[in-house]
Amino acid sequence: MAEKTLRLLILVLLCFDVAAAHGGPSVNITEKLTADNHFHIAVGMIIGPGIDSDLKDVQHTGVTLFMPENAAYGKLSNSRSRHLKLLPIRDKKTLIQAHICRGYYNLHTLQSAKIPSQMTLASEDKKAPSFLLNISSINGSVVVISTGVVEAVITRTVFDHYPVVIYAVSKVLLPKELFGTIPDNDAPPTLCV
Repeated sequence: MAEKTLRLLILVLLCFDVAAAHGGPSVNITEKLTADNHFHIAVGMIIGPGIDSDLKDVQHTGVTLFMPENAAYGKLSNSRSRHLKLLPIRDKKTLIQAHICRGYYNLHTLQSAKIPSQMTLASEDKKAPSFLLNISSINGSVVVISTGVVEAVITRTVFDHYPVVIYAVSKVLLPKELFGTIPDNDAPPTLCV
């Protein structure tokens, strides 16, 4: 009986290994974000340029998403909000790709590590060391993500089931490659006399 149970256990484990090698079942990331009801803008930016299909392709290697909630878009200055609305579709795709990293980074890992120059899907798409995220933590608990233009914090975990983890972040992660020259405030420039 014990030998039969052991054979069954080995067979089950081999099936899991085969499923993992072929990517296993993929997580519908847009469904997870939509169900949360705070990510309608991000979901639209994922579906519009077809990033949702890209996410299915990278899930087998693990994927970490830092998604701004709807309220984060409302915190943009008028000039940055206007710039975002005027971005061509390809740059909006790049913007959302700059919120996504290949690899599974659970919260404990992010709280205990400093990850300078983390590549994003935008980095991979551009085949250049650009659109990087600098990830660090404060006192081992608050995770800070910096783009060189903004600093945001992880506000909560939306979904965490290997190989996919989705975090809500406090701000839109504006890459310096797209927003580096756009002022954060709407005050007129000061004239020197």
